Amino acid sequence: MRTSLIAVAAVVLSSNLSISSPRITSVLPPALAPGPAAQLITVNGDQFLPGLSLDISTPGGGTRHFQGADIQSPRASSFQVAMAFDTAGTYSFVVTNPDGGVCDPFPLKVQAPMVPPVAAPVVDGVSPTRATKQPDVQ
Repeated sequence: MRTSLIAVAAVVLSSNLSISSPRITSVLPPALAPGPAAQLITVNGDQFLPGLSLDISTPGGGTRHFQGADIQSPRASSFQVAMAFDTAGTYSFVVTNPDGGVCDPFPLKVQAPMVPPVAAPVVDGVSPTRATKQPDVQ
């Protein structure tokens, strides 16, 4: 009889526990340029819990892990982190809450800024307009 009560208590406790479902809705600023300097970004969403961690997969296949003091201004709907986006390409953000809740990957494209095309030079005229053959340089 004692074993049955423990089993029932375990079932009741486990059914009362729920795992969060964090979700990323945006990353600001939305237009990031690649470079060696760290850029402060804001991750917006919901169900972010204290003690969360952030994994960012890079275009080259690496992963950068952020937790603890790396996570700045943590709130249930946003937090900030500083990271250098070394190369252009798609970065993937994944938040993991301490209760085991994990969000779907959120892609962010980092592009080099567009450089306007340079116009070809145009010759408008030549001076003097007439050249004559002389032994000296004109």
